[in-house]
Amino acid sequence: RERWRTSPPVEAAMPTFSASIHTLGTSPEATMLAILATNAERVFLLHTVESRQYVQRIREELRRDITAREVPKSDPAELYRKVGEILQEIGGPFVFDITSGTKA
Repeated sequence: RERWRTSPPVEAAMPTFSASIHTLGTSPEATMLAILATNAERVFLLHTVESRQYVQRIREELRRDITAREVPKSDPAELYRKVGEILQEIGGPFVFDITSGTKA
């Protein structure tokens, strides 16, 4: 058997992140699980007009202060600009989760 099936190498402790950045699509559960898994001090959500409706649900269900930024669905340059703005604010280790949502 492959080792990953029987005893996958897993670190005993998760690293600490000062922030996490997540893309948000129309299935907020994936994003919520990623937020819980990263357990960052600050959470940023990149959402589109279509996925904006899930931001409040995530805040309420996770009981977290979350910074939401709207990004256009089909403009990679604007998406990169928004990410750059967030990175300037963070000032420490961060994690970037692109599990959910359109990636321009």
